Amino acid sequence: MMKKILWLIPVMLMMMKCTMLEQFVQKPTISYDKMELKEFAFDEATLLFRFKINNPNPIGMSIDRIDYQLDLNGTQFVKGDLDQGVALTASGVALMEFPITIRYFEFFKSIRDFIKSNEIQYNLSGSMRIGPFDVPYQTSGKLPVPKLPDISLKQVQIDQISLMGATLLFTLSLKNQNAFTLQPQAINYDISLAETSFASGKATQINSVGSGDESLIQLPVTVNFLDLGKSAYHLLTGSSSSYQLSGNLEMNVSKAGIKIFPFKKQGNITLKR
Repeated sequence: MMKKILWLIPVMLMMMKCTMLEQFVQKPTISYDKMELKEFAFDEATLLFRFKINNPNPIGMSIDRIDYQLDLNGTQFVKGDLDQGVALTASGVALMEFPITIRYFEFFKSIRDFIKSNEIQYNLSGSMRIGPFDVPYQTSGKLPVPKLPDISLKQVQIDQISLMGATLLFTLSLKNQNAFTLQPQAINYDISLAETSFASGKATQINSVGSGDESLIQLPVTVNFLDLGKSAYHLLTGSSSSYQLSGNLEMNVSKAGIKIFPFKKQGNITLKR
């Protein structure tokens, strides 16, 4: 029994010392500064959170640990802690920043959810161990979701036409609306003019598309009016046509492999000769 009491004495003294220390030392404060997208790509983003830590005491302190929890759209996404050991000067303000990486295809449950989402609501909360204190912090905001390239039929060029058939050149346009380069792997397509299918296939020679840029894919096609019918001939002798473009885009996503994204576009196109 005496051994147990002797063992408790140092623990009690330490607790008393911490209590007395907290009576004379003011609790530091944490204020949110900003969040930057340190890295932003099609498959992931690294969020760099920055906080200002104010130490009002005439003695230095240190940030020994950061506990954090990141919720996305109201659901816990990641939780953890970081060992820091960052020194705070006496009566000074310091900046503390730490990154958290989000992989979109670990968060979204389906391709459909990814395609229809424009942004993600995030909430970051936790505490920092500063000297003898656990100081809480919290911030929230919105994170952009990468966009698929805008795929459309840009041009229909009629190179040759006769009563038997025609030689056409379809040009597809891929426009990148993101702040980073996209590298599509392949595109499976079906092109219809006035609800008549003129071309289908798979294009694999696709150039990378820089931020705000456009990449063109040219598809030469020979059609036979015996197969398509006389209506196709009369259609191509006109000046314009409605079009329907559908298919799927293949993208190589790091750590997730090839992902397939369906697309559909329709409009009107001028028939050039």
